Amino acid sequence: MASMRLSLVLCVAWTWIAAAVAAESPALDAAIAAQPLAQALSQLAERTGLQVVYVSDVVGQRQSRAVPAGVEPRDALVRMLEGTGLRFEFLNPHTVRILAGSPVSRSTTRQAAPGPDGGGRREPPEYAARLDEVHVTATRRTELASTVPISMLVWSQEAMVASGIKGMPELGALTPGVGFDWRANLGAGIYTIIEMRGITGRHGVSTGIFVDDTPLPAEWLDTYGRTFPSVFDLERVEVLRGPQGTLLGQGTLGGAIRFMPRQPSLVDFSSSAVVELATTEHGDLTYEAGAAVGGPLKDEVVGYRVSGWYRSAGGFVDRVDPFTGTMVDRDADRTTARSGRIALTWAPTESVRVTPSLQFESYRIGDTSAFNPHLSDPDEGRFRNANLVRQPADDKFTLANVRVTANIGAADLVSVSSMLDRATASIHDFTCLGGCDNPLGLDYPDSYDDAMALAIDVEQRMFAQELRLTPSHDADFTWLFGAFYAQTDTRDWIGDAAVPRSERGQVQIEQAQLEAFAQFSQRWGRKFIASAGWRVGHASYDYVAAPGVRGGSEDTPVAPRFDISYRSNQGGFYYLAAAKGYRSGGLAPCGGWEFPPDDVWSYEAGVKTDLLRSRAHLDASLFHARWSNDQAEPAVLGCGFAFQRGKAVSNGLELAGTARVNERMNVDLALTYIDAHYTESVEMDGELIVRDGDGVHGARPPLNMTAAVDYEHPIAYDMTLTLRVEDVYRGGHSPPSIADNPASPFHLPGNTRYPDTNLLNLRVMLRRPHVDIALFVNNALDTHPILNSTPNCGCVRENAMHEAYTLTPRTFGVSATWRP
Repeated sequence: MASMRLSLVLCVAWTWIAAAVAAESPALDAAIAAQPLAQALSQLAERTGLQVVYVSDVVGQRQSRAVPAGVEPRDALVRMLEGTGLRFEFLNPHTVRILAGSPVSRSTTRQAAPGPDGGGRREPPEYAARLDEVHVTATRRTELASTVPISMLVWSQEAMVASGIKGMPELGALTPGVGFDWRANLGAGIYTIIEMRGITGRHGVSTGIFVDDTPLPAEWLDTYGRTFPSVFDLERVEVLRGPQGTLLGQGTLGGAIRFMPRQPSLVDFSSSAVVELATTEHGDLTYEAGAAVGGPLKDEVVGYRVSGWYRSAGGFVDRVDPFTGTMVDRDADRTTARSGRIALTWAPTESVRVTPSLQFESYRIGDTSAFNPHLSDPDEGRFRNANLVRQPADDKFTLANVRVTANIGAADLVSVSSMLDRATASIHDFTCLGGCDNPLGLDYPDSYDDAMALAIDVEQRMFAQELRLTPSHDADFTWLFGAFYAQTDTRDWIGDAAVPRSERGQVQIEQAQLEAFAQFSQRWGRKFIASAGWRVGHASYDYVAAPGVRGGSEDTPVAPRFDISYRSNQGGFYYLAAAKGYRSGGLAPCGGWEFPPDDVWSYEAGVKTDLLRSRAHLDASLFHARWSNDQAEPAVLGCGFAFQRGKAVSNGLELAGTARVNERMNVDLALTYIDAHYTESVEMDGELIVRDGDGVHGARPPLNMTAAVDYEHPIAYDMTLTLRVEDVYRGGHSPPSIADNPASPFHLPGNTRYPDTNLLNLRVMLRRPHVDIALFVNNALDTHPILNSTPNCGCVRENAMHEAYTLTPRTFGVSATWRP
């Protein structure tokens, strides 16, 4: 089945590539720099032959955005007018008028022009159905996603609504090549792991999480905990694949995910509200509400944006008495998420913008969503765990941010200052630490008197400052200089939950980073661009693990990047890139052992091209990544994990395509195939613990594919009915892991590999000009694979009790969105 799916995808891709000859469209032969808008429009008219009509008071003293060479005139206008509060319309194929009004939206990018007779006749469907373009800031400059030499997937707010994405768990499940996982046998899923391209840091995080330009520090080791930014009132989410160390810094070995909030507008008022109600089969109700509002307080001088969101998700896993089987807590794994944000933008002059913001995020879990397979019957909708201790978790943070942008003549300066205050508290059932033996053959205790609750509290405070300088005018040679400083103070309290926090073991870690980075790009003609960048700095940490137990380390990381790109006359964009990612060393608070730095070298070749006269778009990339670490010991046991030394490699293919079949139907397809494995064998005490070819940490299925079809049908009274069918498949033959090796001391009897999974989501939406009402079914096939089955507390007996999790069962719901 997997090979058939892959063959189908490749056939479709080949069909699109073969049709590329039809994609040629006129483009600017030279870039237009950011400058007074009147001058930029004059240059556009000279270079395209367009007649640009406007009233001088409308354009006024507004500044334009830079437009690179190779962009079509219509797309050039979209980019040039972005953020000015102006819009444009074609009076005929050769005349365009600039007007005051709403800012140009993404849908305007492909708006069809009137016919040659100027009488308002629209272009044929093959032109009217062109795809929208997306702008990103992955390279710290606003650029079209289709001209950035990075493999990426961008989730717009509209796309996240259509797919029912609420936060990081759904992003991880629906984004090919991204793995979002948690340890089933450690608390309420608070120990989360994010990976991209199969690359795990093996000691610390390998995927960076950012709120705009601000990095979120890991809680410890390779976990961010459970607090991630909600996606409500975001502009977009940028998923950047491959090492991003040069521009985004450490912890981005496999890639980075950037949550981009919607910013205040100085010229336009906008608001929205959403409500949702859903029910999960064999589970509890889910409800959600959110609202956002923003606009100018003083036109073109002060603007604001305020949002708030709340979601209560019903659980479906019951906690039962392990001795009698009676119900203790039905649907115990309830979760609650809250978020709020307020931001202001002040423009004291036309060249200066100051945007302070304050954001709050909270995620609370009532109990673990892991279940014991031998006590459960997924086919009958019974998911049960027999923990003696309820395992709640609470994770929240407040992020204060001040962003200043200023034009200082020939350069633009960006300053981003951030302060993060975070606190987590969780309870873990560690009853099984008393031993795995039990007359029943399972690692149960004999009574509730044996129950052991472990409490882990974490507090984090971070200050970060970044400065960037870029040229204000686009040119053949461009540059970027930047500096970054961050200091993070993390405190952990670990111990018996019955003991006051002040009496538990405490670990304090102070981390500091001071880095400088630069990137240079040279353009040759309209077609070639070569770039080179470096990041170099000093990172250190100091810790106090107990009275008299102190330590620390430091390192000087260097992260270069090189790429070259080519843009064809037909609009195709091709690139080659080599980049290094890194992560500095640190301390595992739960084990008290120091881990070394990791680094990755990645090599990538990619293509981004419009096809079928811009009715289809294809992104494809091939990558090869090699990484290792300097761990002295062959293996280290700590925090319930085994960390192995050894070099590894990750090879893969990424493919994403979208096509506008006609004015009513759109098809999206994304696929990744990743093979991540060790490339050397490792022995410890004469035992082979890692074999050449073993899968890296978990050995996840290599194939990940998402397909979606959207069909729109207009009905009466300005209403449109939209049907969306979305299918997510993960599978393929996984390589063996160290847990499968009977000769390894880390062998886990009864270990199961990740099974193939298939998730089908359906949504029907009724749309009016200001209101959308949707009916949806998530996991329509009600599939419930057993995922991440792990022996309780690591007991390695054949009959040890396992804990696992699964997909949320079939969920029916209704949502409404209001946009006045």
